[in-house]
Amino acid sequence: MVLVLDRISKESEAKLAMAHILMLLERYDVAEKLLIEANRPNEALQMRRDLYQWKKALDIANEFCHEAISELALEYALSQEYAGEYHSALELYENAKRANLNEVVGGNSLRKEDMTENENKKRNELIKIEEGIARACIRVGLHEKGVHIANKSESKAFKKQCAEILESLKV
Repeated sequence: MVLVLDRISKESEAKLAMAHILMLLERYDVAEKLLIEANRPNEALQMRRDLYQWKKALDIANEFCHEAISELALEYALSQEYAGEYHSALELYENAKRANLNEVVGGNSLRKEDMTENENKKRNELIKIEEGIARACIRVGLHEKGVHIANKSESKAFKKQCAEILESLKV
């Protein structure tokens, strides 16, 4: 039994080493496969994230790292928003919101004083997601929805940002 476990461990280490070499050679698909085979899906996910390959990163998260879905969807949405792809960004923000709400442990309260560190992280992530939804809504013509979300925010800077977007659109 010990010999079998030792052999498996050595195989896993060899796959991990090979995956890192393949990353240096820009053979990312094979590196991803080896990282997953070596039980290192988080490293495969991080590789895709570092490469800004959001769709592949989300595929890995959906299969192996469910706890990373909302954060990845948020990052992807932000990149789409900055690229001017507002419809796509809105869809991604909404996916991030659904994933975030599913990830909150046991549906616990999101009151600041009752939260663990992870729940606090998820709450802050949800605030960023809501802000992204508002900005994207305003930019795609769903002004009322965007303004409604902005008005619920506690952040004056965010409200000002939304007002500036509306002003720039001549709404």
